[in-house]
Amino acid sequence: MNNILLKSGEDINSAQEEFNAMTKSLKKDKKTNKKNMDNSNNDSKKVYIVGVLCLLIGFGVGYLVFADKSDSGELENNDSDTTEVTDATNNDSSSSSNTTVVVDPVVVTATSITAEDQNFGDTVVVKSLNLSTTAWVVVYEDNGGVPGSILGAHIYDAGEVANATISLLRGTNADAVYYVKVHGDNGDRAFDYKADVPAVDENGSEIMATFRTWSGTPR
Repeated sequence: MNNILLKSGEDINSAQEEFNAMTKSLKKDKKTNKKNMDNSNNDSKKVYIVGVLCLLIGFGVGYLVFADKSDSGELENNDSDTTEVTDATNNDSSSSSNTTVVVDPVVVTATSITAEDQNFGDTVVVKSLNLSTTAWVVVYEDNGGVPGSILGAHIYDAGEVANATISLLRGTNADAVYYVKVHGDNGDRAFDYKADVPAVDENGSEIMATFRTWSGTPR
């Protein structure tokens, strides 16, 4: 009888220990599940916060981009109201500058220039030059029947000059038309076609002569 009770007591203790172990395991599982849920909630919160931040950053960048475009558009519209005044006969790429320069033509009297056909080369000879003030003699190449790009310029003081020679940055070609014009000088004796514009006579006509070049040995 005692053996039976003892065995029954062992069985009860074993069952109790098994129950305690199961209870401990369940509590551990609950803690683990709660921790996982907390981590999941934290991850969800982080994803939400990151999403909100990305939305705010995107909105801010978009605002700055559209604001810059709006400002630049206003500047372009303001610039369109200005007029650039340059030597329209010069085809130099520098004439595309956005600088607005307004220079009135120099009106001169008792000024004349004549040129004769001559050989092509690195210089141009003006047969006669009569200036009432210091001025530039400027050589142009032809561009469809009108003066085009500037090839060279030389400054002369008031007076008469025979066979005035102008050295060229780019020489003339054979069998071609060229022009020589009188330009005013703004006082610095440094040629700038935007500031030293073509001179005109009392009738408003530019003081200019035309000549052709020969073929053969260059000058």
